[in-house]
Amino acid sequence: MKNTIKNLFLLETSSIKSAIKKLNKYKCQIILVLNKNHKLSGTVTDGDIRRGILNGIELDSKLEKVTNKKSFYLKEYF
Repeated sequence: MKNTIKNLFLLETSSIKSAIKKLNKYKCQIILVLNKNHKLSGTVTDGDIRRGILNGIELDSKLEKVTNKKSFYLKEYF
C-alpha cells in the first residue's frame, strides 16, 4: 500500500485504538490530528499513547485525550 500524507490524518474524535492501528499499518511515527473543521489540532505519537495508557486512559477513549496540542507546522513557500 502506497504511503501518502492523507494516511496520517485522523479526527480527534477517533479512538486511540484506531491511531495505534494506523501507526502500525502505515509504519509511520506520527498521526496528524484534525478537529471537526478539518484543521490541524495536534499530533500523536506512540509515546503519547503509551503515556496516556500509563495514566489510565482506555484504548476506546477519544484521540484528543492524548493529542499533543503544542505541535507546530511550517507552510510551504515557493
